[in-house]
Amino acid sequence: MDKESFTCEFCKTTFKTKHILKSHLIRGKKCLKQRGLKLESSFICKGCNVSLVSNIRLREHQDTCKNYALFIVRNEYDEKLKAMEKIISELKQTHFKTINELSEQHEKQLSDAKKQYEKEMAENARNHEKEKQFLEKQLERIHTSYENVAKDAVNRPTTTTTNNTVNHIRNILSTDKTVDSLKHDDLVLVFRKHLTEDVLLGGQKALAKICSENIIHTPDDKMLLVCTDASRDKYKYMDDSGNVKEDVHARNFTKKIIKPLESVGQDVYDNACATIAEELESLSVIEYGKQASLRSKEERLINSLVELRAIDLENYNSKFLNELSILTKRS
Repeated sequence: MDKESFTCEFCKTTFKTKHILKSHLIRGKKCLKQRGLKLESSFICKGCNVSLVSNIRLREHQDTCKNYALFIVRNEYDEKLKAMEKIISELKQTHFKTINELSEQHEKQLSDAKKQYEKEMAENARNHEKEKQFLEKQLERIHTSYENVAKDAVNRPTTTTTNNTVNHIRNILSTDKTVDSLKHDDLVLVFRKHLTEDVLLGGQKALAKICSENIIHTPDDKMLLVCTDASRDKYKYMDDSGNVKEDVHARNFTKKIIKPLESVGQDVYDNACATIAEELESLSVIEYGKQASLRSKEERLINSLVELRAIDLENYNSKFLNELSILTKRS
């Protein structure tokens, strides 16, 4: 005797059990569309608003959804932009406090300083707008080049030449120390020893140099990180298991150093500003040239601290990456 079957009255599809038929009536997209209904689901792709029947189906869809990839990129861009705006806001508040304290003793000097500050803030606002436009163009470029990047990943060569290149890089990289093995406290000690006021004022280029000389280049005449493609900011490093991995934009390395670097950089900045405040207090009113020079140095310190904190932010760390690529270029 044939087993009993159950047929959908709308699309005439046959099923083995009532349970499967019931699930089909609720989740079958073609049948729902034929009946003029939409799939009711809480599993919706944030990139293209497509509804899926389960969380597993949603994750599978998101792995190949270009709109979802673009949604993730946009979210990351917004978060980094907010982080930069917060940093600038904090530095503004600190700077205003210093100016207000000085104004009690030097009213005329404060008036001149405010005029100069307003001029520079207007310039900073214009630069900020240019940076924003640049980021928007970068986002558009990422969108248009998505398919090319995917093809490049699929067609990446696996020839003997590639194997020889990997072996050559492996010989350059240190086996005693790795990027993954870097410790926060050890990095703090390195930066306390080498991150001086002059290095801070030297900006991202000077910071890249001390990282190269005191962290990346190891005592065994090897390296923790090597630049393999300067034009696309691609680096190679060895993980703790001995595998050679790629580090685009040196993201893995900058994530390791940013916290200890910020901590020491803030101390250097605070000490330098305290020294400037003491010198300003000791000057007489007629020494206006010296006072202007000290205030100019204070502004340069603020800009240098912003550059330091931006080392881990894409599109704000180009000076650091350009110098790092030169210092760690594969020979």
